[in-house]
Amino acid sequence: MEETTRCETIEEARNKALRWLEEVGGPIGPYYQVEIGRLHAGEGAEVGISSSEDPYRRIRLDYDPVKGPHYNVEVGKASKRRKHAFCFPGTEEWITRIIQRRAPR
Repeated sequence: MEETTRCETIEEARNKALRWLEEVGGPIGPYYQVEIGRLHAGEGAEVGISSSEDPYRRIRLDYDPVKGPHYNVEVGKASKRRKHAFCFPGTEEWITRIIQRRAPR
């Protein structure tokens, strides 16, 4: 089951997501891969980064109708994976504009 934390701003959500990631799995580090969105607003745009060495760690910007705009953070793979969503206020249109401004590197 994914944990969820509600935040007041996108900045607060980002900071809490990064803090959780470092506490649970460690920092992403210098070896990472850019995550390209595959669905909806994020399709074809840079939505986050993931580690390219163990343990697997990932943070990405996302939107869904239930949680709204949020950062998804994951540590580990398969049955040992831990997930947390850091949600913040905003509309689907707003988060779509933010995501689509991020061109893949």
